[in-house]
Amino acid sequence: MIFIFNVGFASAAYLSTTFKKATGLSPSQYKTQHLNNRNTLDSV
Repeated sequence: MIFIFNVGFASAAYLSTTFKKATGLSPSQYKTQHLNNRNTLDSV
């Protein structure tokens, strides 16, 4: 949670709201969608 402050956000709620405005997805929705698209180290 400390990273939130390191990147300039005052709270997790503000980060989540800003993230959703920028991507159209909540952080958890983004994570769920993109977990399936990750490459394993063997395929790199």
